[in-house]
Amino acid sequence: MGEIPLQKQGKSCFISQKISIALTNQLTLIVQSMKTHAHTPTRPHALTVIVLFFLFFIISISSVFSQTDDFCGTAPNTIPDPPGVYSKATSPAYLNNFEAKTFNIFYWRINKSDGSYSQPGWPLTLEKAKESVALLNEQFGPLNICFNLVGMDTINSTTHHSGSGIFAIRNYALNHGKMRSDAINIYVPHTLGQGAGQSSYISTSAAVIATKVASGRTLSHELGHCFKLYHTFGNSNDRPAPVNCERVTRDINDPDYNAGFEGIGDEIVDTNAVPNFLREQHNYFAYAVSNANLGYNWTQARNLIIYNGFNGLSNATAIAQALLDYGFTQTEINYLRYNPAINYAYSDLPNCAYAPDSRVNNPNNDFFKDCGGTPYHVVQADIQNIMAYSNSSCGFLFSPGQRIRIHETIEHYPGIYNPIMSQNTIDLYVHDTENDIGQEPNIHTDIFWNSKDIWVRRQNDGTTIQEHQNPIYDPANPNFVYVKVNNKGCSTSSGSDQLKLYWAKANTALDWPTYWNGTIPMGGELGTLTIPPIPPGQESILEFEWYVPNPSDFGNNPNPWHFCLLTRIESNDDPMTFPEVNFITDNVKNNNNIAWKNTSVISVIPNTPSIGAVIGVCNPLSTSKTYSLEFVANINEPGKAIYQEAEIGIEMDDVLFDAWERGNNIGANFTATANDHKIIATGNNVLIDDIAFGANEYGTAYITFNFLTKELTNKQNYTYQVIQRDKATGKIIGGETFEIKKQPRGIFTADAGDNQEIDRNESITIQADDINEDAVYNWYAPDGTLIYTGLALTVSPEITQQYKLEIISDLDGLKDYDEITVTVNPYRIISIAPNPVSTQLTIEYMAEGVTSAYIMVLNQSSGISDNYILDSTLDTISLDMSNRSTGLYSIILICDGEIQDSKNLLKQ
Repeated sequence: MGEIPLQKQGKSCFISQKISIALTNQLTLIVQSMKTHAHTPTRPHALTVIVLFFLFFIISISSVFSQTDDFCGTAPNTIPDPPGVYSKATSPAYLNNFEAKTFNIFYWRINKSDGSYSQPGWPLTLEKAKESVALLNEQFGPLNICFNLVGMDTINSTTHHSGSGIFAIRNYALNHGKMRSDAINIYVPHTLGQGAGQSSYISTSAAVIATKVASGRTLSHELGHCFKLYHTFGNSNDRPAPVNCERVTRDINDPDYNAGFEGIGDEIVDTNAVPNFLREQHNYFAYAVSNANLGYNWTQARNLIIYNGFNGLSNATAIAQALLDYGFTQTEINYLRYNPAINYAYSDLPNCAYAPDSRVNNPNNDFFKDCGGTPYHVVQADIQNIMAYSNSSCGFLFSPGQRIRIHETIEHYPGIYNPIMSQNTIDLYVHDTENDIGQEPNIHTDIFWNSKDIWVRRQNDGTTIQEHQNPIYDPANPNFVYVKVNNKGCSTSSGSDQLKLYWAKANTALDWPTYWNGTIPMGGELGTLTIPPIPPGQESILEFEWYVPNPSDFGNNPNPWHFCLLTRIESNDDPMTFPEVNFITDNVKNNNNIAWKNTSVISVIPNTPSIGAVIGVCNPLSTSKTYSLEFVANINEPGKAIYQEAEIGIEMDDVLFDAWERGNNIGANFTATANDHKIIATGNNVLIDDIAFGANEYGTAYITFNFLTKELTNKQNYTYQVIQRDKATGKIIGGETFEIKKQPRGIFTADAGDNQEIDRNESITIQADDINEDAVYNWYAPDGTLIYTGLALTVSPEITQQYKLEIISDLDGLKDYDEITVTVNPYRIISIAPNPVSTQLTIEYMAEGVTSAYIMVLNQSSGISDNYILDSTLDTISLDMSNRSTGLYSIILICDGEIQDSKNLLKQ
């Protein structure tokens, strides 16, 4: 990009945390060594200098971890102003000579290389980007400068995620295609090597840490540098440097007048000579110690008390005396002995005011004086200046002189700033998603058919109740469609822009304009309204009256599918950014003037049996084409996903099923049912693959949601997406959103009764427990076949069987299952006669199909037994019991080595 290169920041800005740790360890060793060496307070020991050197680096690095400080890491300016460019004017009337300017602005979140983010972290989001621009426009508004948010993207680079700087980030961005040439680029890492923000002069990029990008004035401060503003304390009072001293006087005839001179202060006439409010106590400490000739220069002296005070130094007494001589109070000296210097020590932060004490007019010390010894004349506007080092919440003003300098910078460097100026100051759009920022193309979602800015109401209450309802056909009464139009531009819209609204029979693949303009009898234009003037950052809701077409006009589907809506803004001031094509998804993605609503609301409410909806699935092309359907839950929803709490059924009509069958019924994450047209989801990302449609084929799928009583939670709202893709390219053709709304209700439990046991050829009736509300009771065989609907089922299984009971409430589709096992005894003793017996005993038995069988006659008193082999083709055997002793016997049937049945017999 066209930026004027400037001197880079010192290497200390970019030292890694690893080096910081090494320096800290080295410092510890040095300090331990110093404890064994005495030195005079007037001559610095060599080790002292080394310590200060290392401490200086550690302090620089420590700013990496400062998340609350507004400290600016922008390097000092080294390029003088070109002659004749800056007027030094301060008159608001002069400011009015400049035209309003609108700049595009683009944000880059910097992640780690693998796309992750440091924890704890505060990553840039779309919402934060919007908040950031709103704050910029609030602070730059008095300049007639506005910023238009054109987008946000990410950079994945661990090197620049934490501890880097603007020059390194900018070079990386240039080399990796991560810099927009038509916008100001704002890079948002986790931390920077130095400060909360960095930029450079006469440039179009800045870096601001994530915690500061959408709050306070940090970003406005860095953009001020981009437009060649300096700190209000400028080159001013960092003594000893009197040649650059900015004096207090504003009398141009005073010999000490130098405000606005080249290289003096911030070169702005109407900003007072001010201290560094943030570091004022630090700086005074440095002045006092360096002036006392204790062997420290100004920077070394200031860094002495950054963290732990000075009491541990061998010349602490001399330092204390130097502070007293300078004008510090004894209370301040006692504090600074053991504590770091206080930020904003002399500011009244709650009131954003300067609050020095009586020393301001005391000629005997240097407190609250400019570098010529004149007391500061600081007004509230100085504390509130964006380019000052005051608390972030206080800094929100540019002075008239600063505003003029910004405009003069912009106009003198057209090659730098003109390319980033917005061509359209009006930017109307309708949100694709809730966090849509109007970026073109919208790279932040794949779901382009669920605009929250389009909603239907069955009565005209949509301006107060902005909740979508499914449209209902009523030949006598209209539905009402509401569209919210937003203006993210910097100018009020003309009031002559048009909003057009179209309807179409809902489908996951709707070509433009064929399906929407009435070319085929599946859609048409619903209406056109004039959009009223909308100020920048504001919105307007427009209402359309809609007589919904009769669903029966579109076939005799027992579950008629719904309608979807498309809105288009037509404007001379804000034309389409990209040409419209046949694929409606591309049009919506590429142009924020277009938005789409293809959403079914499933209300799971007692006494309102609505548990599903039908979607249309088609091939809009005049040639055969293969597609896939994906069914996906919203993974970002709190609580259970819909597929974990409800049984999701997908039932295809003949057209869709036949197309899938031509592709060999391929898919994933579902289970088949006895109805070959219906599948049940078994997890997320259900895939119906290789749907081989013929030319212009149109099928439907009925999607149902039956909540399961054993999985119920208190969660009430769920989102489920259906996505159609071109199988060859993977391109998303379209889709539909299901919004499932569940209301609390009392639950029931399916109870099929206790397990039962019967003999072969017997029948038994199994009975479901009545749930005392209207419901369907379905009984299924082990293979999943529905065998009966009703409370009671009579069965005669030949072998042991497990039956499944399914109960579905007629009120809201709530569902539960239970199972019952009917055990069949295949081999048994049918009868023994007579009983008691004296001589001959006849035993009737069932042993058909066994390999081996015998009857055991067991004397229960003696334990003696006799076995009699059975013929499995017969069903009776006679035994002579006359020679057996009297008593109790057991007659036992044993088949294939296992006891099957037994009966007691009395011998008399």
